[in-house]
Amino acid sequence: MPQLSLKRLLSWLLGLFVVIQVGVAVWTVRDSQRSLWLLEKEMNPLVSPYPAVSEAKWCGMLATMEFAQKSENERIHLADQKFAETRNTAYQTGYSLEDLQSWFRHTAMDFRLYPVRDFTYAGGLKEPYRDLRRSGFPRPTYLQSFVRFLSSVDSARLSLVLLPVLAIPLLIFRGAIAAIRDPVLAGRWKVLVGSLVVLLFLAGVAVWWVGRLRVGGGPYNFYDRTDYVSVSGTWTAAASPKHQWQTTKLDCWRTWDYCIEATAVLSPEKYLKVDMIYWPILEWEPERIVLQEDESLPGCYVSRLELDRKIKTVRMTKTARTPKTDDCAGVPEGPLFSELTDGLTPVFRRP
Repeated sequence: MPQLSLKRLLSWLLGLFVVIQVGVAVWTVRDSQRSLWLLEKEMNPLVSPYPAVSEAKWCGMLATMEFAQKSENERIHLADQKFAETRNTAYQTGYSLEDLQSWFRHTAMDFRLYPVRDFTYAGGLKEPYRDLRRSGFPRPTYLQSFVRFLSSVDSARLSLVLLPVLAIPLLIFRGAIAAIRDPVLAGRWKVLVGSLVVLLFLAGVAVWWVGRLRVGGGPYNFYDRTDYVSVSGTWTAAASPKHQWQTTKLDCWRTWDYCIEATAVLSPEKYLKVDMIYWPILEWEPERIVLQEDESLPGCYVSRLELDRKIKTVRMTKTARTPKTDDCAGVPEGPLFSELTDGLTPVFRRP
């Protein structure tokens, strides 16, 4: 009988291990889909959370004169080097390695088929890149990524770590149910066991609830010193008034005739990144300051900021660019409104 009980326990633990491993694989693969831009930026720099063009990116390298002057073998060699750099990321996110390597080689050989565009930075600096959006860039498959992670050593290790975390509470709960149903055990002991189980459950709920409590962003502050204005807070969209996981600082100098906006934001990949924008000043009046985004910058919208110096508010209005490019065909027409607000309000959701 003890042997039979031990076999049942081992079978139950094995089944739980398999369930955990499958669950971890599903969660990891879904989370990895947020990182697809790490490869897609080699084809289109605008998909990156912080768009930029350089010779380190494949689309930027293909637009250089040095690349055009290289021999066919040298271009193939560079394509293989770039593929080797991206191989691990491609494997984890479900790309076909053969298709990806073939794409790098194809674009290296036929790079002249793809037009050269200019990526314009703030201040007018331009960097050329090849527009590879119609180059047949391969797409990852969810199933392939799932199978790869499920069969990896990392999946087994993580599942082994999580196994006792889930098995121990389940065994305690199972033992408590058996004790309560035991006809030999006195009633007061059944009540005690039931109460302990309820307390453990409530403690787990409390830990989970506190774990969801996060601070949305930075405090709101509006400082005005005639020729210098500084505002900090969290951007909140009027259509969806929920605090975002970011904080913004906006500094304006009348003598310099521009403002600098710096925003720290929590990316989908769970790391902090900082974006900076230089805003030309259109109006500097005693009652308000108006900033207008440079219309030559890439993007689907043109942004306009208005600082109300009387009631100390900052509002942004985004209007769609005309004419629309192919990348912006599906975006709303707008206008879209948002405002800098106090981001210290606790919110019960995960970032």
